[in-house]
Amino acid sequence: MKTGITGSIFGYKNKYVKMAKSFHKLHGCTVIIASNPIFSSEYFNKEMEFIKNYAHSHYLSGYQVYFFGYGVGGELGVLYSHKFPEIKKVVSINAPLWESDSIIEALTRFNGDDLYMVYGDKELNYPKTSQYLKYENDKIHFVTILDADHYFKGKLRYLKDLTEELFFGSGKSKLQIDKTGNVGHFTKNS
Repeated sequence: MKTGITGSIFGYKNKYVKMAKSFHKLHGCTVIIASNPIFSSEYFNKEMEFIKNYAHSHYLSGYQVYFFGYGVGGELGVLYSHKFPEIKKVVSINAPLWESDSIIEALTRFNGDDLYMVYGDKELNYPKTSQYLKYENDKIHFVTILDADHYFKGKLRYLKDLTEELFFGSGKSKLQIDKTGNVGHFTKNS
């Protein structure tokens, strides 16, 4: 999990810690939460090196990374995930989309299983997503959460449930994705 810029590893109302504990308990994954002091590929590369070393020291071969990033953390995941074959899934929440040419390159080069760009329709950067919808395909997905702002005030449980469903598709979450792409109170862009 990669926080927003200057975000703490705890998140608003401990959202990152709660999500990490739930994912560990329900799915047995190791969750690493990283703060985000600056917008930098250097830190991203170091964090991926940390994960590689952790996996090696715990004798985990063939490990997979499911990357969750919020705000700038989400944008970093979109921009750099294609450089790390161990990153299989990305859930990017309300990424600012500052670097449009780099975002387009990253979307076209993504080689994991799924990359979800999730936005609240009250998020300041939500209107920017329309320029990227043409890159949506069987691996790149855009999801809109209705009546959600940048912080998902009042919708933190939905954020956890949606992320769990996108990562694990376990059916254990309270949200179910139907054949039209609708997710509970959420709507997938088309």
